[in-house]
Amino acid sequence: MRGRGRWWLAALLACAPTGCDSDGDVDAGPGVDAGADRTDGGGTPACDFRAVDGIVVIEAESLPITEDWATGSHGDAAGGEYVEWTGSSHNNDTSNGRFEVSILVEEAGLYRLQVRNRVGMGDDATEHNDTWMQFPDAAAFYGIQGPSDAQDRVYPRPRCEDAGFISGIEAMDDVAEASCPEGTSRDGYFKVYSSGALDWKWSARTSDSDAHDIVVRFDAPGVYTYQLAARGSFHQLDRIVIHRIELEDSEVRDLALEETSCR
Repeated sequence: MRGRGRWWLAALLACAPTGCDSDGDVDAGPGVDAGADRTDGGGTPACDFRAVDGIVVIEAESLPITEDWATGSHGDAAGGEYVEWTGSSHNNDTSNGRFEVSILVEEAGLYRLQVRNRVGMGDDATEHNDTWMQFPDAAAFYGIQGPSDAQDRVYPRPRCEDAGFISGIEAMDDVAEASCPEGTSRDGYFKVYSSGALDWKWSARTSDSDAHDIVVRFDAPGVYTYQLAARGSFHQLDRIVIHRIELEDSEVRDLALEETSCR
């Protein structure tokens, strides 16, 4: 039942701010301490980035990059800089070039992940176009497509390999099918890839040749972890936004928005 198109937004808006899946918490993750033990010493939650008016804005060059990640300059990049994985590709291994940041979310709800990125080598838009990403302590993290009353969802491995979990998701009134993504996923990570991004483009999808947008649900205010790892060589990341699902693309993709750093 794949390939039904992206008509899921109305259903997500109807469920804001807590999310369609909160009843029964059938797809809840490990949860998160809402910042109580992650403070700056003065009672304020310690974080790297925060949501402002429902939008987290991260300049890729501000990330705590490691190993063979490198910073580059380009006139069309937001802020003039980007980051690129300069090592070899790791299509089935999430242990290379791993790093993470903490994000303060003060409004529970459904958020969407968007990435401004591009292919950094050659003229094939299907190569050098992906990075591993995950939100390990969010309540839910999945790819979505399809009409609002018959969503098609994909979850990262190994969670999607749990038959009981998938049955619970498919029992929801607005979900037609739930499964693993096409292609690789592992260790809770999605392969997050761009489509047609030979130049800078907002594009973040998962599931090969079966594109699903990526959403994350935060069930309570708090500090959450966003993790990345190297996958495709020469994949370039310019800007990352994580935003409340009801916000328009024209608003969240505005390069005039300032980075929402906690520092």
